[in-house]
Amino acid sequence: MNSSQLESSGCLPNIFQPVPSDWRDQLVLRLEQRPRRLGTWAELALYGALQCLDAHGIDRLSAHTVLRVTCTFGPTDALLLSWQSCASSNLPMPFDFLQSQPSQMLAALSQYLQWQGDASFVAHDNFAALETIFQNEANALQHQAQQLNKPWAGLLYGYVDLKPVPISHWRLIA
Repeated sequence: MNSSQLESSGCLPNIFQPVPSDWRDQLVLRLEQRPRRLGTWAELALYGALQCLDAHGIDRLSAHTVLRVTCTFGPTDALLLSWQSCASSNLPMPFDFLQSQPSQMLAALSQYLQWQGDASFVAHDNFAALETIFQNEANALQHQAQQLNKPWAGLLYGYVDLKPVPISHWRLIA
């Protein structure tokens, strides 16, 4: 799938386009419940990933799909809250601290997408360059799967940031 096909898939209309102001309400409707014990950054990632999967008509992410998440700022609001807790009481509140950890997003995505597999973060400020890297990774992984006669379901990747505006754009290379 080339860049124009990816953009026409509906998963990434414009990287700088913020999510709708009611994205949290849409997430609750999609999940039929409010996500519990998730920070805003993880909820935003889940919202975007589900939007992309819905656009592809996918209910559940295959275990043979690779997951990548990238950001520029990460969970900075949660990290700031932890620092403020440390300044006032020398210890952060456990929930605040957990939400400052990027791995919590991967755990939330795994739970709500009913998925286990290869996932990682890439911290980067040039999403356009990462698109090429992710496309090359997907091509290499697909080739490897074919060579080993193993299933391949694609690479799902997203750019998720709360600042300067909430953004959660995802693409599926299948």
